[in-house]
Amino acid sequence: MKINKLLTLFSILSLSILPLSCQNTGRYSTKKEIITTSIKNENYILEQQWNNFIKQESISKILNLIFDDDTKKTEFINAQFELIQNTKYAEEFKKSLIFSNNVSLGFGLDGGFFSERPYILTQSSKFLEESKSKNWLWLLFNLTKIEFVNFPVFDQFVSSTDETSLEAKKNGMELGMFYTPKSNIFIDYTYKIESIKDYSDTYQFYLLTNEGFILNLNITKYVDNYSWEYSNLINNDGENFIEELNLSINESNDESFKNQVNNILSEFTQIHVIYKAKVKNSNNEIKDYRNEFNNYSVELTKYKNRLGLLKNGENWNIQEPIKASQKVDDEVELFSYIYVYSKVFLNRNKNDVFDIKQYVKNTVSFNDIPHNNETNKIIFNDFYGGRPIRYTFYNIKL
Repeated sequence: MKINKLLTLFSILSLSILPLSCQNTGRYSTKKEIITTSIKNENYILEQQWNNFIKQESISKILNLIFDDDTKKTEFINAQFELIQNTKYAEEFKKSLIFSNNVSLGFGLDGGFFSERPYILTQSSKFLEESKSKNWLWLLFNLTKIEFVNFPVFDQFVSSTDETSLEAKKNGMELGMFYTPKSNIFIDYTYKIESIKDYSDTYQFYLLTNEGFILNLNITKYVDNYSWEYSNLINNDGENFIEELNLSINESNDESFKNQVNNILSEFTQIHVIYKAKVKNSNNEIKDYRNEFNNYSVELTKYKNRLGLLKNGENWNIQEPIKASQKVDDEVELFSYIYVYSKVFLNRNKNDVFDIKQYVKNTVSFNDIPHNNETNKIIFNDFYGGRPIRYTFYNIKL
């Protein structure tokens, strides 16, 4: 009887535990689903924010200027979005800012001007520079996470150190010593092109945020004139070699030598004429000029070595062909400063009171604008309550 009672009791306990176990499993599954759903929602929101950000007219303009190839542009955009989801990169950026923000760098090194920079400073500075040049899109998107600190401009021609200090304190009271933008939306932009003939075009972009802050980003596109290098190789090096061959023939009394040089001249001239025709009639892409340069250089060097061996024998040092240099990559630089006029910042309707194009026209010096444009700059600044307040990167919130 006792055994039966025990079995009955065990059966009842088992049945009572079973639903409880099922209920616990049910709760666990629900929590897991909630977490999964939450992550999906966060990813969806982030993706929507990203898409809205890159669709801005200013961002699209910058991307289209940098990338001629849509495939490369898409690859860059995707890589930047992956970086946004990579918390380790933001952590490295934060750590680098501790050692290499503009405020800390302003204090200098204990060892003096000529002392070697500590390794950690070198590496952190390098990381920040790469962030501003290669991952500028990541930086602009993360404006709302970056903490800026007031970093006044000291200009001894405008004000003394004491006046600059007082100005900084006043600005700090009005806008705060530290500021984190609330938005990465740009309500206006403009750009100016600085050209160095046959070398580069620099597009200097000025972006206006919806809070009235001004950011500066430069795009330098290098002019690839390798068609000129190709032409120079043929018309100078090639023509000079033909003159050298003719001179060797005319100055020699050795018929055997003259015949051999004549053969070199005949063979090389046929090749030279073909390549020279491409200089006048070529519609090739620039990359083809590099290929043609290398091909012609190989032929030219081959015949130069034949002549050298013929004239000097074993004493001749075999020459190597000159190779075309690589194309210089275009550059992007996002500056680590932001500027704002207190009068603009405190006004709700930024576009109604401030024109970014007029700001650039009156306050930024360019090669084609005389430096005595300083008068316009003073008048413009006075209209908005004085010189713009400058902030710089200080921290990033994780």
